[in-house]
Amino acid sequence: QASEREPTNMNPSGNPSVNPSVAPNADDTILGRYYRVPLFTRAVATLSVFFWLITLVLFPMLGHSMMMCPGAMFRLEIWRFFTAPFTSQGLLSILIGMLMFGQIGAPFEREMGTIALAYLFFLLNFATNLLFTIISFALAPFLPTAGLLGPMNCASGSNLCFKLSNNLVY
Repeated sequence: QASEREPTNMNPSGNPSVNPSVAPNADDTILGRYYRVPLFTRAVATLSVFFWLITLVLFPMLGHSMMMCPGAMFRLEIWRFFTAPFTSQGLLSILIGMLMFGQIGAPFEREMGTIALAYLFFLLNFATNLLFTIISFALAPFLPTAGLLGPMNCASGSNLCFKLSNNLVY
C-alpha cells in the first residue's frame, strides 16, 4: 500500500521506479558545489591541489623550485615570490589550507570581487615573501650557524625533511 507522502510509480515490468522528484538537485553534487565557489578562490584551490599532485606523482623537486628560499634570490629566481603560495608540505597541509582559504576567500571574493581579491592575494603573498627574504638577509650575518640563506631555510621545509630523513643533517 503506497503512502500518500511517497507516491511510487510502477514501470511496465511491475517494479516500483524512483520518483524523479526525490532525485538530488544537480547543484547539490560535488561538481555543482565546486562551481558555486567564486572564480579566484576556485582557481587558487585548484592550482594548489594541481601543483601538489604534480609534485607528488611526476616531478618531486618541482615543489622545492617553487617555494620561497631567500638564498635563491642570489640566483635571481624571482618567480618564487609568486609561486610560493601554491606549494605545500603534504596532504594535511593542502586540506587545511584549502578549507581555511575556502572559508575566508569565498565570502571576501563575493563581497570585494574577483579582481580585488586576486590583487590582495598576490600583494599580501609578495609582501610576506619579501619581508621573509629581507629578515633572512638581515639576520644571516648575526646567526651564521642558522643557515638562513641556505636551502635549509626554505619556507616549505620539505628540503629539511628530506635531509633529516636521509641523515644529511649532522
